[in-house]
Amino acid sequence: MVFGSPGRTRPDEQTSARREAAEITPRELRLYGYTPLVYPYGAPLALDTREPLGAATASGLTFLAGLWLVLAPFALGYDTAPQARWNDVVIGGVIAVLAIVRTFAPMRVAWFSIVNLALGIWLVIAPLTLGYSRPEATPEAVINDLVVGAVVVAMASLSAASTYRRREDEAGEREEEPDEPR
Repeated sequence: MVFGSPGRTRPDEQTSARREAAEITPRELRLYGYTPLVYPYGAPLALDTREPLGAATASGLTFLAGLWLVLAPFALGYDTAPQARWNDVVIGGVIAVLAIVRTFAPMRVAWFSIVNLALGIWLVIAPLTLGYSRPEATPEAVINDLVVGAVVVAMASLSAASTYRRREDEAGEREEEPDEPR
C-alpha cells in the first residue's frame, strides 16, 4: 500500500498481494482441526468458529442444573442430611464449572461432557450410596438428586453426541478433499 493514499493500492501491489495470498494453502491454516473461512483470493478471514449449537445449548442447561444443585441444599433445607448437602454442593460446583467451559468451547473439550455424564449417574445413585434415601431423611434431597441427575445425564449425553457427530462429519469432509501436490 502506498503511504499517504488511504485505501488505494497500485495495480502491481494488488497482483503481488494476490500472488502471496494464493501461496498459502488451507492445510497450513488449519488450527485445532478447523478449516478457516477464506476470501475468494485466498486471504484468510478468520477461523471457522461455528461450534455445534446443540452441544453449547445442552451444556448451558447443564450449567443451570449444576448451579441449582449448589443452591438447592440452602433453598430446600437439607437439615437432616449433611452428606446430601455436601454432595450436592461439591458435585453441583464441578458440574457447573465443566458445563460452562463446554458452553463456550464445545469442540475443544468434548470429554467434559463425559465427565458430567458420570457425575449425573452418580447423582442418581448417591441417595442409596450415601444413605440419605431412608424415609426419615430429607425426601427433598432424594427427589432433587434424582431429577437433577436425570437432567444432567440427558443434557451431557446430548452435548457429547452432538460434538462427536460434528467431529466425525468434519473428519469425513477432510477425507473427501483431494490432496494437492506441494
